[in-house]
Amino acid sequence: MQQFEISRRRYWHGGSSYHAKSVAGGGFPPLFLRREGWTIHTSKSRDFKLDEALGVDSNLRARLPDFDFVLPDERTNHILLPRVVGKWYCPFLFVKESRMNVKDQVDRSRFYEMTLEQQ
Repeated sequence: MQQFEISRRRYWHGGSSYHAKSVAGGGFPPLFLRREGWTIHTSKSRDFKLDEALGVDSNLRARLPDFDFVLPDERTNHILLPRVVGKWYCPFLFVKESRMNVKDQVDRSRFYEMTLEQQ
């Protein structure tokens, strides 16, 4: 897990900009946070309805998968499906959608549902 300290720089004319540095020694924030002088624009948020996301289910994760499963076979198309053992929400800021600009990504959703699967 990485942690960043975000600092605000205020200018005499009333404007401000931000920059980030890693809290841990030797860490590096992502390039878009590392650059000096980025700005933040805010808007009124919508009412987002999020499901409960408690994180990793330790009991489920500790269980071994059944050992009587069928291995993948091209002839029968049997596959072993993974189990979801954790679920949480990640802000859009940390997810880069290919072929989508940031504004469209924010309009689509401000949070991404993330899952941890164990096979």
